[in-house]
Amino acid sequence: MSEDPVKLEYKKLSGEYVNKYGQRAILLFEIGVFYEYYEYSDIVTSYDINYLSELLQINPILSENRAQTFKNCPDQLGIHKNCLYQKIKMLCNNGFTVIVYTTVNEQSKKTDKKKNRHLDRI
Repeated sequence: MSEDPVKLEYKKLSGEYVNKYGQRAILLFEIGVFYEYYEYSDIVTSYDINYLSELLQINPILSENRAQTFKNCPDQLGIHKNCLYQKIKMLCNNGFTVIVYTTVNEQSKKTDKKKNRHLDRI
């Protein structure tokens, strides 16, 4: 099973931002009504998903608790868009650089909706 293109894009950008802003950079990707954080073991940060879960008071979705089909998915946290600014403030107050990508729907020539993510703020 190949990896989801959204997660591949997230992993690439997350690595770039950690290299640029340091090990306390955190990338949030808008997926529906949530802003997602994915944890990859090969992207070195000074925090882990358990620390973020405690800090933000959000239960993580851990790969070890998933059905066998989704075992290879990264651990993740989802921040509902209604809580985004509160959670960003908590992260910033704890020394994080927060990078937020939002989703923009664009029409293609075939009138199919295409979703692209754009940098919203750092």
